[in-house]
Formats: sequence, structure tokens, C-alpha cells
Amino acid sequence: AKARTSNTWKRLLDEAERTVARTTRERDRLAAELASGTPDHVRLIELSDALAHSQRLVDEAEERWLSLAAEAEASGRPVV
Repeated sequence: AKARTSNTWKRLLDEAERTVARTTRERDRLAAELASGTPDHVRLIELSDALAHSQRLVDEAEERWLSLAAEAEASGRPVV
């Protein structure tokens, strides 16, 4: 595999950070909506399912960032 440059590592890590931020915002929005106490039980189920899915996306995004950071560090390009 071709070695990644510093710019490539920076771009990949920046993209991963943006994905973590975006998915976290969506998860937090769904959690707030769920906590608002809507009386519509169908909507509560939808929100609960969406929140669980959103949390999985956050977990995947965080795992991707951690993996990239570890790879970058192992290749001699420490993450700052």
C-alpha cells in the first residue's frame, strides 16, 4: 500500500472529525426531541429507533477517527 502523506492524514482526520461532529449533533437533536415528551406513542417509537441508529453512526464515526489516528501515529505522523 502506498504511504499516506501528511496532507492526506490531515484530510482524512478532518473528515472523520466532521463526521463525528455531524452524527453527534443529530444524535443529540433526536435525544432532545425524545426527551421533550411527545404524547404520540408512534412518534416515540420512531424517535427511539432513530436515536439507536444515530448512536450506532456516532460509534462508527468515533471508531473510524480512532483507527485513523492510530494509523497516523504508527506511520510516524502523530495526531495533534
